[in-house]
Amino acid sequence: MGLAKFSSIRLKNIIKQFVNIAHMDEMPEKDDLDEIKSGFDKAPERPLILHAEDDTLNLILTRTIFKKQYPEYRILQAENGLEAIELFRQHSIHLILMDINMPEKNGIEASEEIRAMEAQSEQHTPIIALTGMNISDIEKQCLNVGIDDFLSKPVSRDKLEEIIKKYLKPDAQ
Repeated sequence: MGLAKFSSIRLKNIIKQFVNIAHMDEMPEKDDLDEIKSGFDKAPERPLILHAEDDTLNLILTRTIFKKQYPEYRILQAENGLEAIELFRQHSIHLILMDINMPEKNGIEASEEIRAMEAQSEQHTPIIALTGMNISDIEKQCLNVGIDDFLSKPVSRDKLEEIIKKYLKPDAQ
């Protein structure tokens, strides 16, 4: 079921409940419902974060931090660089957490391809490298392909919060 159809059905059910609670004799007119629905459909979507990571424990850890600290964000998961590129093509992503060592296409290669796609659209999505390696060993390579920042694994709540404030909530700094 499409989101618009789901939203429409859900809105009608909410209005019916309101009618029952308010003890109204009839449903609002169709024009009134259309006006309400159009405002409902224009509600802003929650920010979307792409998390590219092949290690299940790191996925669970980061997802748990997001659910507790940032429930307003939606998370898309990719298990390798190829999936990350495809999800980036399909969605409007606000931030990418990119593991550097993944199968099929590593994080550096995937980031380079994402930056090439962005060059055609003049957009810029922050890419944060996730690595268990010493950051100084890969920093130059990452910066050369346009990676914006780094997080060491396992990701800590405090470090993730710094990244969120820096790239998604700059007014909160």
